[in-house]
Amino acid sequence: MERIEIREIECFVAVAESLSFSKAARRLNMTQPPLSRQIKKLEDKLGVDLFLRNSHRVELTPEGHVFLEEGVCLLRHTDRIPDSLRLARSARVEIFNVAFLGALLDEEIVSVLRKFRTRLPGCQVRAHEVTLDSVASHLRNREMDGVFIASAPDIVDEDLAFLPWRVPKYKVLMASGHRLAERSELRLKDLAEEPWIMISRKSAPFFRERFVDACTAQGFQPRIIHESDRLPAILAMAALGEGIGLLSHSNLVLSLPHLILRPLVGGIPKIEHAFAYRKDDESPALAAFLKLLRAEKRARR
Repeated sequence: MERIEIREIECFVAVAESLSFSKAARRLNMTQPPLSRQIKKLEDKLGVDLFLRNSHRVELTPEGHVFLEEGVCLLRHTDRIPDSLRLARSARVEIFNVAFLGALLDEEIVSVLRKFRTRLPGCQVRAHEVTLDSVASHLRNREMDGVFIASAPDIVDEDLAFLPWRVPKYKVLMASGHRLAERSELRLKDLAEEPWIMISRKSAPFFRERFVDACTAQGFQPRIIHESDRLPAILAMAALGEGIGLLSHSNLVLSLPHLILRPLVGGIPKIEHAFAYRKDDESPALAAFLKLLRAEKRARR
């Protein structure tokens, strides 16, 4: 097959994201006819139709959806080349792209990353927030070197490895005026009648399954009134007194007004947080980071 050119991918992505040849042409500072020719040339090279076209609208074909994901990844890699060259000139020769699920970011993860920077001053760390359903593709496409996730069972991929590195300490999130706010600690059975605001099942399927199982073992079914894959939404509703939430660590919320955390004692099985990475990644930066995580785990025992 004839080699695909970067310009063809740029043209395709512009049309795919706007679903309009005219808007894409303006975005690329070109006229529509040459843009159409670029797309046709790309389709001929690939041997598939990337778009369904009619007089009213443009839609992606199934093949187009697949190529969009791959094309965006390739353009991101291309965009990083100048930064990599600048780093090489300044003797910073390695970039470590680490990601986390948004609900997991806390002081402990920040501390680990700071220690890593201290130990490898020649490595630049870039932090990213990702969703659970994108973790495997980010790693396979080498956009990320590793991702902090809630639990290894959430992802099934034979090309990935998982390092369990900490056992979370669950805390109940509630408004400062809640009837249980004066308690120094809480047990799951104390919360049987409470409305719950939970992380979505899509974002933490294994944790949600274990949470419901734990409630059932205590003799009740949790009344989940709202779920979200975004922590800020959970925090806002808890602050308003709409319900209580559950965090698996201290997070970065203690300075927010009207919110308090109370330790949850017993009840939920301990689910180790994990760090996901590619099995075939032999980079010195990843090896050093895994060594640091293992040392942190041993220090907590």
